[in-house]
Amino acid sequence: MPRLKPKAEIANNPYNSIKRGEDFRHECNDCAVQAVAVVCRVPYEEAHAACKRVGRKDGDGMGVMQINRVVESFGFKVEPVMTWDMISQYPGVHKNLKNVTTHHPHRFNDVWANGRTYLFYTKRHVAAVVNGDNGDWCRRQSLRANLIYEVTSLDAPKSESKGHYHSKYKVKRKMAVKRGNKIIEEGWMVIEDVPKGEFVKRKSEAVPTYTRGEYCRYEKKYQLDDYGDISRCIYAKKGTLVWVGFTF
Repeated sequence: MPRLKPKAEIANNPYNSIKRGEDFRHECNDCAVQAVAVVCRVPYEEAHAACKRVGRKDGDGMGVMQINRVVESFGFKVEPVMTWDMISQYPGVHKNLKNVTTHHPHRFNDVWANGRTYLFYTKRHVAAVVNGDNGDWCRRQSLRANLIYEVTSLDAPKSESKGHYHSKYKVKRKMAVKRGNKIIEEGWMVIEDVPKGEFVKRKSEAVPTYTRGEYCRYEKKYQLDDYGDISRCIYAKKGTLVWVGFTF
């Protein structure tokens, strides 16, 4: 997919509202702080203090769960969005794309400019997208969004649009699956049958939660991205059973 052209500047870039005080001039690795400030519409200082309350240290990044917790502390609701539901609204052959990247909100602005606010989590970065505008530096890059969340006010009416995981997610958990001629106990699925982006666990009693990623041709295994740490992943070979019988 081609890079964005230089003319693609954002007139009302939400990131332009971020003003760092003198005390934060040496701050770095603060993409999470900036994203929180944008989606929650709070000053940088407030977002910085809220991130510090959940354990962030100056100059360090944050995990997905930590960032979502901070957003919720400002009175917002964070809901996961399934990438294939958004891609299905893309025009023409672009419906066959396998991933959402950080410059899709501009390239397919008719889909993403829906008045909603999103958090795009890549492998080592997080960006805020407001009404189809990604004001972060990554808008000119094709960084794959491993996780996407919609941020809404707690007072906002429940969304009925496409993009949320809950309907397909619940239906899938009622399905019995087969492995060869053997019927597997309900709640388990073979890794290759799990839709990309779905939440899984390695065991039913396990604490870590993963999202099913791409098939890695080098490892010859399926990639599972750690939900709590966007820089960590594990691999599962074809035929591996994973636990999907839980509500997340």
